[in-house]
Amino acid sequence: MLDPIGTVETPFDTFSDAPSQGFLADHQGKITLRSPLDHAIKGLAEGELIDVVWYADGADRSLLRLNNGEKGVFATRSQDRPNPVSITRCEITAIEKNEISIKGVDMIDETPILDIKPAFNGPRQERSQQRELSAPSIPKSANLD
Repeated sequence: MLDPIGTVETPFDTFSDAPSQGFLADHQGKITLRSPLDHAIKGLAEGELIDVVWYADGADRSLLRLNNGEKGVFATRSQDRPNPVSITRCEITAIEKNEISIKGVDMIDETPILDIKPAFNGPRQERSQQRELSAPSIPKSANLD
Protein backbone atom coordinates (compact mmCIF):
# COMPACT_ATOMS: atom_id res chain seq x y z
CA MET A 1 0.00 0.00 0.00
CA LEU A 2 2.77 2.49 0.92
CA ASP A 3 5.96 2.71 -1.09
CA PRO A 4 8.97 3.90 0.94
CA ILE A 5 10.77 6.93 -0.48
CA GLY A 6 14.12 5.69 0.82
CA THR A 7 15.96 4.36 3.87
CA VAL A 8 17.93 5.85 6.75
CA GLU A 9 21.40 4.89 7.95
CA THR A 10 21.76 5.13 11.74
CA PRO A 11 24.19 3.76 14.35
CA PHE A 12 21.47 1.54 15.87
CA ASP A 13 20.96 -2.16 15.11
CA THR A 14 17.98 -2.71 17.43
CA PHE A 15 15.24 -0.60 19.02
CA SER A 16 16.84 -1.19 22.43
CA ASP A 17 20.06 0.45 21.10
CA ALA A 18 18.18 3.57 19.96
CA PRO A 19 17.05 6.41 22.25
CA SER A 20 13.35 6.36 23.12
CA GLN A 21 13.02 9.80 21.47
CA GLY A 22 15.42 11.32 18.97
CA PHE A 23 15.50 14.74 20.63
CA LEU A 24 17.01 13.17 23.75
CA ALA A 25 20.35 12.83 21.92
CA ASP A 26 22.08 14.21 18.85
CA HIS A 27 22.74 10.91 17.09
CA GLN A 28 23.47 11.36 13.38
CA GLY A 29 21.85 9.60 10.45
CA LYS A 30 21.53 9.86 6.70
CA ILE A 31 18.38 9.47 4.62
CA THR A 32 19.01 8.17 1.10
CA LEU A 33 16.09 8.85 -1.24
CA ARG A 34 15.16 6.66 -4.18
CA SER A 35 15.87 8.17 -7.57
CA PRO A 36 14.33 10.46 -8.92
CA LEU A 37 13.00 11.73 -5.57
CA ASP A 38 16.05 13.92 -5.04
CA HIS A 39 14.11 16.59 -6.95
CA ALA A 40 11.46 16.55 -4.21
CA ILE A 41 13.80 18.02 -1.58
CA LYS A 42 14.13 21.40 -3.25
CA GLY A 43 13.36 24.08 -0.66
CA LEU A 44 14.77 22.14 2.31
CA ALA A 45 17.93 23.57 3.86
CA GLU A 46 20.61 22.83 6.42
CA GLY A 47 19.52 23.82 9.94
CA GLU A 48 15.80 23.29 9.27
CA LEU A 49 13.68 20.88 11.27
CA ILE A 50 11.81 18.11 9.46
CA ASP A 51 9.41 15.41 10.56
CA VAL A 52 10.63 12.06 9.27
CA VAL A 53 7.80 9.55 8.85
CA TRP A 54 9.09 5.99 9.05
CA TYR A 55 7.92 2.40 9.26
CA ALA A 56 9.12 0.42 12.27
CA ASP A 57 9.20 -2.87 10.41
CA GLY A 58 10.72 -4.72 13.40
CA ALA A 59 8.04 -3.56 15.85
CA ASP A 60 5.82 -5.83 17.93
CA ARG A 61 2.43 -5.35 16.26
CA SER A 62 0.59 -7.37 18.90
CA LEU A 63 1.46 -5.09 21.82
CA LEU A 64 -1.55 -3.04 22.97
CA ARG A 65 -0.64 -2.07 26.54
CA LEU A 66 2.59 -0.84 28.16
CA ASN A 67 3.92 -0.11 31.66
CA ASN A 68 2.50 -3.32 33.16
CA GLY A 69 -0.86 -2.72 31.50
CA GLU A 70 -1.20 0.83 32.87
CA LYS A 71 -1.12 2.57 29.50
CA GLY A 72 -2.59 1.75 26.12
CA VAL A 73 -0.15 1.90 23.21
CA PHE A 74 -2.05 4.81 21.59
CA ALA A 75 -1.22 6.92 24.67
CA THR A 76 2.51 6.43 24.00
CA ARG A 77 5.09 7.14 21.31
CA SER A 78 6.29 3.53 21.31
CA GLN A 79 7.21 2.01 17.96
CA ASP A 80 5.43 -1.17 19.08
CA ARG A 81 1.83 -0.77 17.87
CA PRO A 82 -0.67 -2.37 15.46
CA ASN A 83 0.42 -0.10 12.57
CA PRO A 84 4.00 0.88 13.41
CA VAL A 85 4.22 4.20 11.60
CA SER A 86 6.45 6.58 13.55
CA ILE A 87 7.41 10.25 13.32
CA THR A 88 10.70 11.72 14.45
CA ARG A 89 11.60 15.42 14.37
CA CYS A 90 15.17 15.82 13.11
CA GLU A 91 17.45 18.67 12.16
CA ILE A 92 18.98 18.74 8.68
CA THR A 93 22.78 18.96 8.91
CA ALA A 94 23.56 18.65 5.18
CA ILE A 95 21.93 17.91 1.83
CA GLU A 96 23.81 16.41 -1.09
CA LYS A 97 22.05 15.06 -4.19
CA ASN A 98 19.66 12.37 -2.89
CA GLU A 99 21.05 12.27 0.67
CA ILE A 100 19.82 14.25 3.66
CA SER A 101 22.08 14.14 6.72
CA ILE A 102 20.14 14.58 9.95
CA LYS A 103 20.61 14.60 13.71
CA GLY A 104 18.17 13.43 16.35
CA VAL A 105 17.53 9.94 14.95
CA ASP A 106 15.81 7.23 16.97
CA MET A 107 15.15 4.65 14.25
CA ILE A 108 17.24 1.55 13.54
CA ASP A 109 19.63 1.23 10.61
CA GLU A 110 18.05 0.69 7.16
CA THR A 111 14.57 1.70 8.38
CA PRO A 112 12.16 2.45 5.49
CA ILE A 113 11.31 6.16 5.22
CA LEU A 114 7.71 6.85 4.16
CA ASP A 115 7.74 10.65 3.98
CA ILE A 116 9.54 13.85 4.97
CA LYS A 117 7.66 16.98 5.98
CA PRO A 118 8.77 20.41 7.17
CA ALA A 119 8.30 20.62 10.93
CA PHE A 120 4.97 22.16 11.89
CA ASN A 121 4.75 24.20 15.06
CA GLY A 122 1.07 25.04 15.25
CA PRO A 123 -1.64 27.36 13.93
CA ARG A 124 0.49 30.53 14.03
CA GLN A 125 2.97 28.99 11.62
CA GLU A 126 0.14 27.88 9.33
CA ARG A 127 -1.40 31.38 9.25
CA SER A 128 2.01 32.91 8.55
CA GLN A 129 2.61 30.51 5.66
CA GLN A 130 -0.86 31.22 4.25
CA ARG A 131 -0.12 34.96 4.28
CA GLU A 132 3.18 34.36 2.47
CA LEU A 133 1.43 32.28 -0.19
CA SER A 134 -1.34 34.83 -0.73
CA ALA A 135 0.93 37.90 -0.76
CA PRO A 136 1.53 39.31 -4.24
CA SER A 137 4.99 38.53 -5.51
CA ILE A 138 7.19 41.28 -6.84
CA PRO A 139 9.56 40.32 -9.65
CA LYS A 140 13.20 40.81 -8.67
CA SER A 141 13.71 43.04 -11.70
CA ALA A 142 10.90 45.42 -10.71
CA ASN A 143 11.87 49.03 -10.07
CA LEU A 144 10.50 50.03 -6.66
CA ASP A 145 11.43 53.75 -6.92
